[in-house]
Amino acid sequence: MEKEIKDEIGITNDKYNLIPLAFSRELVRGGKPQLFLDIDISALKAMMHNAEENWEFIKENDLPDDSPLKKHLHAPLEATQEMFSYEGFMAFKIIQAYMNRTDAPFPIVDY
Repeated sequence: MEKEIKDEIGITNDKYNLIPLAFSRELVRGGKPQLFLDIDISALKAMMHNAEENWEFIKENDLPDDSPLKKHLHAPLEATQEMFSYEGFMAFKIIQAYMNRTDAPFPIVDY
């Protein structure tokens, strides 16, 4: 994961704490894994622009005007459930709960 983060986003492992909370592979996106970061979106875009494998990302200007993603680029937390697979949406909700220090979106059961 550290290698992928460095190659694709341009962040070295001394700049973040990796905390695995949820993992999903969005099959509707070709099986690409989801990574949630607590980084300002403008700073993240700047880092990704200089990353070794920045070719993997769609550039904002390349998105068609009618793309459902376009309106959420600057406000990803406003994306609706329909923008995700079920698995991806649950991972997103778990991350939001962690970041907001609230309860997980489902009851924790001790077996």
